[in-house]
Amino acid sequence: MQNFFKTKEWELLWPFYIKVFIYSMFNVTVAFSVIYFFNIGLSYSEIGKLVGITGLSTIIFEIPTGVVADLLGRKFSTLFGLVIVAFCHILIPLTNSFLILAFIFGAIGFGTSFISGAYTAWFVDYLKYKRKKHLIHNAMIKFSSLASAGNVFAPLFGSILVTFLDLKWLWVIQGSGMLFSILILGIFGKEKFHKRKRTELTNLFKKSFTTTKKAIHFSFKNRNFLLMLIASIFAMLFMASGLCWQPFLVKLKMPVSYLGVFYSIIAFVGIFSPFLSKPLLVYLGKEKNVFIFSTMFGGLLILTLYFVHQPMFYFACAILIIQSIIGKAMAPTKDAYLQKLIPSKIRATAGSLTHMLISVFSIIGAITAGKVMDLVGPKFTLIYFCGFLIPAIVCYLLLKQNTSSQKIF
Repeated sequence: MQNFFKTKEWELLWPFYIKVFIYSMFNVTVAFSVIYFFNIGLSYSEIGKLVGITGLSTIIFEIPTGVVADLLGRKFSTLFGLVIVAFCHILIPLTNSFLILAFIFGAIGFGTSFISGAYTAWFVDYLKYKRKKHLIHNAMIKFSSLASAGNVFAPLFGSILVTFLDLKWLWVIQGSGMLFSILILGIFGKEKFHKRKRTELTNLFKKSFTTTKKAIHFSFKNRNFLLMLIASIFAMLFMASGLCWQPFLVKLKMPVSYLGVFYSIIAFVGIFSPFLSKPLLVYLGKEKNVFIFSTMFGGLLILTLYFVHQPMFYFACAILIIQSIIGKAMAPTKDAYLQKLIPSKIRATAGSLTHMLISVFSIIGAITAGKVMDLVGPKFTLIYFCGFLIPAIVCYLLLKQNTSSQKIF
């Protein structure tokens, strides 16, 4: 344990680490969600719309809930959002109606908006308060690894469950596991203490507007942050093609029961992949080089799927696994790089603003992926969506290596 968790790091962050592991360990629907919705009568377009509705709901509430986190506390905002998301998962199997499911997924987006900027801001500012900001990158790596460790068990657990239970019960089990992890974080997770002023409703909206205005101003003033934001938008459009993975593999004659094994392998290699982050950064020298290499190599791998035909699902799995490793290896460097750019006073609001804009394009990407998949199938949808990586690479090429946050107050 001490080799993996430095003593002080574990002392400060163990509730966050435990929450991430348990939360992901109960992510039992990950390998079966698209298949589940398709089996209850939804088209790929409707499945894409559900994803898009989550993004739309997040957009509507993103900035206000981000400001709530900055003004009223990151812990409160995070826990409130997590509870909403957990209960929504429990409600999903109660209906086959697209309209009711759309409402539930909208509520998931609402809950997610309370979490998006607040959760990272919570532990980052807590580490800074404890004068341990050098642990931020290490924490980002371990969060990713622990999530992958939990997800190793989740798909296998799901595969076992579906041999005895209907697919719909996976949603109930996942929601229940989420609530357990939230309980641990709520009881033991610590937040930087500071006395909060009582704010009247009118004054709250005034401060909300001011904080949001500063975050928007920062987003356009800081060149590197703006470029990373644009790159993230195009990367999100590409990632929307992940909707194709399950039907793509099934069309290659992969048995549905193998999906759990496939997602468990991805999660298993994901445990170690984030630890490639630092060596990759050392080898390539600059963060921008890591972003460029990872994006180009990942895109080229997906393009090779053009040559994969039935029953070569093993080859397709290998390509998708390697592509996942690359993404996991880049993520901690990208997250830490963005955190160095954002001033602490607007960290949660700027994070929520970023998540909001990305969500706009996640809506476009999810709906487009669903419609394209209905027209040309999952294989060519995966290939066509690689085109979104080109402008992302251009943005990375334009980055300057000054990563310090600009003072804007």
